[in-house]
Amino acid sequence: MLELNLMGNNSVGRMYRPDKILNSEKRGFILFTKYKPNFGGSMKSLQIELNLEYNLKDKTEVVKVDIVTEDKTKVAVGSERFEDISKKRVKTKTDDINIDSVRNFVKPDGYNLRKKSIPAKIKNDRGVLFMDIFVDSNKEEEKEIISLIIYPSVIDNTEYIVVDADAKTPIIVTNENGVHVVE
Repeated sequence: MLELNLMGNNSVGRMYRPDKILNSEKRGFILFTKYKPNFGGSMKSLQIELNLEYNLKDKTEVVKVDIVTEDKTKVAVGSERFEDISKKRVKTKTDDINIDSVRNFVKPDGYNLRKKSIPAKIKNDRGVLFMDIFVDSNKEEEKEIISLIIYPSVIDNTEYIVVDADAKTPIIVTNENGVHVVE
């Protein structure tokens, strides 16, 4: 599990637990949630789409996390764990791993987690959303838990949705409004 290292000022902003979780058309799911901005105002919608993307040619896989905000809010990530790919995409500094079997996310709702006795969970603590997402595989050594932390914060007088992530599998975070790597 990731340790919380808050970036910026998030004294007022709050992230809430997902309202619903739906399967995506790809190998993954979409979480629909809301957050309260640090600059006040009404709650805003936030969509978090997680997908596993397999590269058949070199047998590697990445986790894609797409953050969709209601307004023009950008995403911020820490430079100790992420590197730029483009203005709208960053990738964890994790090495590629070879995957031999088909892996799938276990949808993090109560029914699926209890049914498979999985320790993964989603929780909210002090306005920060903590998610441990289980990736299932036929091979024991390819199973893993992906940890994500998401919360609103103010960095250099600009509101961001801060994302931190940890996994053996490389993670690509995208946002249509841009992703800012914070030193």
